[in-house]
Amino acid sequence: MDGKKQLFKLVVLRNPHGKAEWKGDWSTGTEILKRNQRALEDYIKEMDDEEEFSLNADDGIFLIPYQNFIEFYTNLFINIDFPEDWSGVRFSSAWTSDNAAGLPTNYVS
Repeated sequence: MDGKKQLFKLVVLRNPHGKAEWKGDWSTGTEILKRNQRALEDYIKEMDDEEEFSLNADDGIFLIPYQNFIEFYTNLFINIDFPEDWSGVRFSSAWTSDNAAGLPTNYVS
């Protein structure tokens, strides 16, 4: 390598069952993960405590390249533990410009 930094787009996912993880590039034990482990660990240390994870733990949390994520995953279930005083909106079907860019902007305050 010529010493230049490379930009990688990675997604951190958690299998809530904790029994299976991605086995391709950036998975535990791969050369690309080993080469970049120090930088990743530094980045992880900067996360909020509740978001930190271990790169080598067999806990269902894993890195996957963004391109592989959009190629192989067709469903994504998100669970966020919102505070009691928040309200939620559930979307079903495909992401559209109305539901994929954050909270709706035409709300009444």
